[in-house]
Amino acid sequence: GAAGDLAVLRVQALVETGEFSSAKTALMEGAKLYPDRPFFKAAATLPASRKESQAWLRQLDLQTTAEMWASFGQWQTCLDTLVKAESLGAPEGADMLLLKANAFDQLDRPEDNLRALRAAQKLAPANATLQNNLGYLLLDHGGDIKEAASLIEAAVKQEPDNGSFIDSLGWLRFKQGNVKEAETQLRRAADMRPYSADVRQHLGEVLLKAGKTDEAITQWERALAFAFPGRDALEKRLDDVRARQAKAKAGDALDNAADDGDGGDSE
Repeated sequence: GAAGDLAVLRVQALVETGEFSSAKTALMEGAKLYPDRPFFKAAATLPASRKESQAWLRQLDLQTTAEMWASFGQWQTCLDTLVKAESLGAPEGADMLLLKANAFDQLDRPEDNLRALRAAQKLAPANATLQNNLGYLLLDHGGDIKEAASLIEAAVKQEPDNGSFIDSLGWLRFKQGNVKEAETQLRRAADMRPYSADVRQHLGEVLLKAGKTDEAITQWERALAFAFPGRDALEKRLDDVRARQAKAKAGDALDNAADDGDGGDSE
Protein backbone atom coordinates (compact mmCIF):
# COMPACT_ATOMS: atom_id res chain seq x y z
CA GLY A 1 0.00 0.00 0.00
CA ALA A 2 0.84 3.68 0.27
CA ALA A 3 2.96 3.21 3.39
CA GLY A 4 5.21 0.76 1.57
CA ASP A 5 5.51 3.14 -1.39
CA LEU A 6 6.52 5.95 0.92
CA ALA A 7 9.11 3.73 2.58
CA VAL A 8 10.66 3.00 -0.82
CA LEU A 9 10.66 6.71 -1.73
CA ARG A 10 12.29 7.55 1.60
CA VAL A 11 15.20 5.20 0.91
CA GLN A 12 15.57 6.62 -2.60
CA ALA A 13 15.53 10.20 -1.31
CA LEU A 14 18.24 9.41 1.25
CA VAL A 15 20.39 7.77 -1.44
CA GLU A 16 19.98 10.68 -3.83
CA THR A 17 20.94 13.20 -1.14
CA GLY A 18 24.03 11.18 -0.23
CA GLU A 19 22.83 10.10 3.22
CA PHE A 20 23.92 6.50 2.77
CA SER A 21 24.05 5.50 6.43
CA SER A 22 20.47 6.64 6.95
CA ALA A 23 19.49 4.99 3.66
CA LYS A 24 20.85 1.63 4.86
CA THR A 25 18.97 1.99 8.13
CA ALA A 26 15.74 2.84 6.32
CA LEU A 27 16.27 -0.09 3.94
CA MET A 28 16.66 -2.55 6.82
CA GLU A 29 13.60 -1.14 8.57
CA GLY A 30 11.61 -1.50 5.36
CA ALA A 31 12.77 -5.09 4.97
CA LYS A 32 11.23 -5.89 8.35
CA LEU A 33 7.97 -4.05 7.69
CA TYR A 34 7.48 -4.97 4.01
CA PRO A 35 9.38 -8.24 3.47
CA ASP A 36 7.40 -9.19 0.35
CA ARG A 37 8.32 -6.07 -1.62
CA PRO A 38 11.07 -6.76 -4.19
CA PHE A 39 12.74 -3.44 -3.30
CA PHE A 40 13.20 -4.50 0.31
CA LYS A 41 13.97 -8.12 -0.51
CA ALA A 42 17.13 -6.75 -2.11
CA ALA A 43 18.38 -5.77 1.36
CA ALA A 44 19.59 -9.35 1.84
CA THR A 45 22.33 -8.77 -0.76
CA LEU A 46 23.56 -5.41 0.55
CA PRO A 47 27.41 -5.53 0.56
CA ALA A 48 29.22 -5.05 3.82
CA SER A 49 31.94 -2.65 2.70
CA ARG A 50 31.16 1.08 2.68
CA LYS A 51 32.26 1.70 -0.93
CA GLU A 52 30.46 -1.31 -2.37
CA SER A 53 27.29 -0.63 -0.39
CA GLN A 54 27.11 2.93 -1.67
CA ALA A 55 27.41 1.79 -5.28
CA TRP A 56 24.84 -0.92 -4.57
CA LEU A 57 22.37 1.59 -3.08
CA ARG A 58 22.81 3.95 -6.03
CA GLN A 59 22.17 1.06 -8.38
CA LEU A 60 19.03 0.03 -6.46
CA ASP A 61 17.76 3.60 -6.64
CA LEU A 62 18.41 3.82 -10.39
CA GLN A 63 16.85 0.42 -11.08
CA THR A 64 13.72 1.45 -9.19
CA THR A 65 13.60 4.69 -11.16
CA ALA A 66 13.99 2.70 -14.39
CA GLU A 67 11.02 0.54 -13.37
CA MET A 68 8.99 3.72 -12.96
CA TRP A 69 9.92 4.86 -16.49
CA ALA A 70 8.96 1.40 -17.78
CA SER A 71 5.54 1.67 -16.16
CA PHE A 72 4.98 4.87 -18.16
CA GLY A 73 6.17 3.24 -21.38
CA GLN A 74 9.26 5.46 -21.56
CA TRP A 75 11.53 2.65 -22.66
CA GLN A 76 14.51 4.64 -23.94
CA THR A 77 14.66 6.63 -20.69
CA CYS A 78 14.29 3.35 -18.80
CA LEU A 79 17.24 1.88 -20.71
CA ASP A 80 19.36 5.02 -20.26
CA THR A 81 18.75 4.82 -16.50
CA LEU A 82 19.74 1.14 -16.42
CA VAL A 83 22.94 1.86 -18.37
CA LYS A 84 23.77 4.53 -15.79
CA ALA A 85 23.15 2.00 -13.01
CA GLU A 86 25.39 -0.53 -14.75
CA SER A 87 28.23 2.01 -14.92
CA LEU A 88 28.43 2.08 -11.13
CA GLY A 89 30.21 -1.28 -11.19
CA ALA A 90 27.90 -3.27 -8.94
CA PRO A 91 26.94 -6.68 -10.42
CA GLU A 92 23.70 -6.74 -12.40
CA GLY A 93 21.04 -8.98 -10.89
CA ALA A 94 18.59 -11.11 -12.84
CA ASP A 95 15.74 -8.64 -12.22
CA MET A 96 17.77 -5.76 -13.61
CA LEU A 97 18.74 -7.79 -16.67
CA LEU A 98 15.11 -8.77 -17.24
CA LEU A 99 14.07 -5.13 -17.12
CA LYS A 100 16.84 -4.25 -19.56
CA ALA A 101 15.67 -7.07 -21.85
CA ASN A 102 12.12 -5.69 -21.74
CA ALA A 103 13.42 -2.28 -22.78
CA PHE A 104 15.35 -3.82 -25.68
CA ASP A 105 12.21 -5.72 -26.68
CA GLN A 106 10.07 -2.59 -26.73
CA LEU A 107 12.77 -0.71 -28.66
CA ASP A 108 12.91 -3.52 -31.26
CA ARG A 109 16.48 -4.56 -30.50
CA PRO A 110 16.18 -8.38 -30.52
CA GLU A 111 19.92 -9.16 -30.48
CA ASP A 112 20.50 -6.98 -27.41
CA ASN A 113 17.37 -8.48 -25.86
CA LEU A 114 18.76 -11.99 -26.39
CA ARG A 115 22.12 -11.08 -24.83
CA ALA A 116 20.41 -9.64 -21.74
CA LEU A 117 18.16 -12.69 -21.37
CA ARG A 118 21.07 -15.11 -21.76
CA ALA A 119 22.98 -13.22 -19.06
CA ALA A 120 19.93 -13.38 -16.78
CA GLN A 121 19.55 -17.09 -17.56
CA LYS A 122 22.97 -17.78 -16.06
CA LEU A 123 21.89 -16.10 -12.82
CA ALA A 124 18.33 -17.42 -12.53
CA PRO A 125 17.68 -20.33 -14.91
CA ALA A 126 14.47 -21.37 -13.10
CA ASN A 127 12.88 -17.90 -13.16
CA ALA A 128 9.50 -18.40 -14.86
CA THR A 129 9.33 -14.91 -16.39
CA LEU A 130 12.82 -15.35 -17.80
CA GLN A 131 11.93 -18.76 -19.21
CA ASN A 132 8.83 -17.35 -20.89
CA ASN A 133 10.50 -14.25 -22.30
CA LEU A 134 13.52 -16.10 -23.62
CA GLY A 135 11.39 -18.88 -25.09
CA TYR A 136 9.11 -16.37 -26.80
CA LEU A 137 12.06 -14.42 -28.21
CA LEU A 138 13.57 -17.58 -29.66
CA LEU A 139 10.20 -18.55 -31.07
CA ASP A 140 9.57 -15.21 -32.71
CA HIS A 141 13.04 -14.60 -34.14
CA GLY A 142 13.96 -17.90 -35.73
CA GLY A 143 15.66 -19.50 -32.73
CA ASP A 144 15.71 -23.15 -31.72
CA ILE A 145 12.04 -24.12 -31.46
CA LYS A 146 12.86 -27.12 -29.23
CA GLU A 147 14.61 -24.88 -26.71
CA ALA A 148 11.76 -22.37 -26.97
CA ALA A 149 9.22 -25.12 -26.28
CA SER A 150 11.18 -26.38 -23.29
CA LEU A 151 11.40 -22.90 -21.77
CA ILE A 152 7.78 -21.88 -22.37
CA GLU A 153 6.36 -25.18 -21.14
CA ALA A 154 8.53 -24.94 -17.99
CA ALA A 155 7.20 -21.42 -17.34
CA VAL A 156 3.57 -22.55 -17.78
CA LYS A 157 4.17 -25.49 -15.46
CA GLN A 158 5.29 -23.06 -12.74
CA GLU A 159 2.46 -20.55 -13.34
CA PRO A 160 -0.42 -22.26 -15.20
CA ASP A 161 -2.75 -19.30 -14.75
CA ASN A 162 -0.38 -16.63 -16.08
CA GLY A 163 -2.07 -15.14 -19.15
CA SER A 164 1.20 -13.98 -20.67
CA PHE A 165 2.65 -17.48 -20.43
CA ILE A 166 -0.52 -19.00 -21.92
CA ASP A 167 -0.21 -16.55 -24.81
CA SER A 168 3.33 -17.80 -25.43
CA LEU A 169 2.15 -21.40 -25.23
CA GLY A 170 -0.59 -20.74 -27.78
CA TRP A 171 1.88 -19.07 -30.13
CA LEU A 172 4.26 -22.01 -29.66
CA ARG A 173 1.52 -24.47 -30.68
CA PHE A 174 0.81 -22.35 -33.76
CA LYS A 175 4.49 -22.40 -34.73
CA GLN A 176 4.45 -26.17 -34.22
CA GLY A 177 1.52 -26.46 -36.64
CA ASN A 178 -1.13 -27.38 -34.07
CA VAL A 179 -3.72 -24.75 -35.02
CA LYS A 180 -6.57 -26.25 -32.98
CA GLU A 181 -4.58 -26.31 -29.73
CA ALA A 182 -3.17 -22.86 -30.51
CA GLU A 183 -6.70 -21.46 -30.79
CA THR A 184 -7.74 -23.08 -27.51
CA GLN A 185 -4.78 -21.65 -25.60
CA LEU A 186 -5.01 -18.19 -27.16
CA ARG A 187 -8.71 -17.94 -26.39
CA ARG A 188 -7.79 -18.71 -22.78
CA ALA A 189 -5.11 -16.02 -22.90
CA ALA A 190 -7.59 -13.50 -24.33
CA ASP A 191 -9.96 -14.21 -21.42
CA MET A 192 -7.09 -13.69 -18.97
CA ARG A 193 -5.63 -10.63 -20.71
CA PRO A 194 -8.47 -8.96 -22.63
CA TYR A 195 -6.53 -5.72 -23.12
CA SER A 196 -3.35 -7.28 -24.50
CA ALA A 197 -2.56 -6.29 -28.10
CA ASP A 198 -0.10 -9.20 -28.37
CA VAL A 199 -2.73 -11.79 -27.47
CA ARG A 200 -5.23 -10.28 -29.93
CA GLN A 201 -2.62 -10.28 -32.72
CA HIS A 202 -1.72 -13.91 -32.09
CA LEU A 203 -5.32 -15.03 -31.86
CA GLY A 204 -6.10 -13.20 -35.09
CA GLU A 205 -3.31 -15.03 -36.92
CA VAL A 206 -4.52 -18.39 -35.67
CA LEU A 207 -8.15 -17.67 -36.57
CA LEU A 208 -7.09 -16.57 -40.06
CA LYS A 209 -5.21 -19.84 -40.50
CA ALA A 210 -8.30 -21.70 -39.30
CA GLY A 211 -10.40 -19.98 -41.99
CA LYS A 212 -12.26 -17.75 -39.52
CA THR A 213 -11.46 -14.50 -41.31
CA ASP A 214 -14.24 -12.33 -39.89
CA GLU A 215 -13.29 -13.19 -36.33
CA ALA A 216 -9.60 -12.70 -37.11
CA ILE A 217 -10.36 -9.19 -38.34
CA THR A 218 -12.31 -8.47 -35.15
CA GLN A 219 -9.36 -9.57 -33.01
CA TRP A 220 -6.95 -7.36 -34.95
CA GLU A 221 -9.31 -4.39 -34.69
CA ARG A 222 -9.29 -4.88 -30.92
CA ALA A 223 -5.48 -5.02 -30.92
CA LEU A 224 -5.31 -1.74 -32.85
CA ALA A 225 -7.16 0.03 -30.04
CA PHE A 226 -3.79 0.08 -28.24
CA ALA A 227 -0.36 1.55 -28.95
CA PHE A 228 2.37 -1.06 -29.37
CA PRO A 229 5.51 -1.74 -31.43
CA GLY A 230 4.60 -3.03 -34.88
CA ARG A 231 1.19 -1.36 -34.93
CA ASP A 232 1.72 0.00 -38.44
CA ALA A 233 2.60 -3.47 -39.74
CA LEU A 234 -0.61 -4.91 -38.27
CA GLU A 235 -2.68 -2.13 -39.84
CA LYS A 236 -1.19 -2.97 -43.24
CA ARG A 237 -1.81 -6.69 -42.72
CA LEU A 238 -5.40 -6.00 -41.73
CA ASP A 239 -5.94 -3.85 -44.84
CA ASP A 240 -4.52 -6.64 -47.02
CA VAL A 241 -6.79 -9.27 -45.46
CA ARG A 242 -9.84 -7.02 -45.83
CA ALA A 243 -8.96 -6.38 -49.48
CA ARG A 244 -8.60 -10.11 -50.19
CA GLN A 245 -11.85 -10.82 -48.38
CA ALA A 246 -13.70 -8.14 -50.34
CA LYS A 247 -12.29 -9.48 -53.61
CA ALA A 248 -13.36 -13.01 -52.73
CA LYS A 249 -16.87 -11.85 -51.82
CA ALA A 250 -17.13 -9.90 -55.06
CA GLY A 251 -16.07 -13.00 -56.99
CA ASP A 252 -18.67 -15.09 -55.19
CA ALA A 253 -21.34 -12.54 -55.98
CA LEU A 254 -20.45 -12.63 -59.68
CA ASP A 255 -20.52 -16.42 -59.69
CA ASN A 256 -23.92 -16.44 -58.02
CA ALA A 257 -25.24 -13.91 -60.52
CA ALA A 258 -23.95 -16.03 -63.39
CA ASP A 259 -25.57 -19.13 -61.91
CA ASP A 260 -28.89 -17.27 -61.59
CA GLY A 261 -28.65 -16.10 -65.19
CA ASP A 262 -28.08 -19.63 -66.46
CA GLY A 263 -30.95 -21.07 -64.50
CA GLY A 264 -33.85 -20.24 -66.84
CA ASP A 265 -35.80 -22.87 -68.85
CA SER A 266 -34.90 -23.06 -72.54
CA GLU A 267 -37.57 -23.59 -75.24
